[in-house]
Amino acid sequence: MDGFFRLHFNGEWHPLTEVHDVSISGLGIRFPVPINPGTPLKIGYMSRDFEINLPATVHWCRDKSPYDDSTGEVYHIGIEFETGNINDNMLMFMAIRKFLDPFT
Repeated sequence: MDGFFRLHFNGEWHPLTEVHDVSISGLGIRFPVPINPGTPLKIGYMSRDFEINLPATVHWCRDKSPYDDSTGEVYHIGIEFETGNINDNMLMFMAIRKFLDPFT
């Protein structure tokens, strides 16, 4: 993969390794700790020649489903991008869609 995705939460950047439910307005992630709905954060993508960081908000958070085959404690978190700059949202959507296969 040319670049990587990350989440800015609680004053730190965390690598994103599991992304799903991608749309132009947000995405779903699996994360090792819960994040309360309404929490502001940033979603970032960085490659050798491109970087984008979008402000976003946690829309929902739930425990791992019994049908989830991932190991360890994991939370499913729905993240909604801020609507301030639709062009940046589209760039993030395109980057995520391009690199989604390595996440699954």
